[in-house]
Amino acid sequence: MNVELTVLNPIVPVVPYKNKYVVQMEFMHGDADFYDTETAVYEDPEIVKKLLEVLKNCQNLYKRGKGGHDNYDEVQDFWLFFEMYDCDNAPEDYEELDSLSWPGHEGCWSTLTGVTVTYFDANGIEHEVKVKYTK
Repeated sequence: MNVELTVLNPIVPVVPYKNKYVVQMEFMHGDADFYDTETAVYEDPEIVKKLLEVLKNCQNLYKRGKGGHDNYDEVQDFWLFFEMYDCDNAPEDYEELDSLSWPGHEGCWSTLTGVTVTYFDANGIEHEVKVKYTK
């Protein structure tokens, strides 16, 4: 039996983003019943920084654990990114943001368990991003 191989045209990988930051959020439901993820994609690093600040404040609000019906109403600017219908006083820069979904189940809010940030450069190459929080 003879086998021949012929190399054809190159396959170009699909580049999902160019010049964009991707923020991947992981959420836990209940007592680790299941997990969800939510992805936010922005070009403006200032918007990414603001989102990360909001997410960190959400994590800090319930340091000893969040009850199912506890919410994030106390977190400044939470509604700029999540459930944007309550955003009448939003800064002009943020009015056009897509509303992100904070997962919930049966009326209970899920818990944010992790956040990762990557950056896709002009060539669509993904880079890790180190996030440093300072006061």
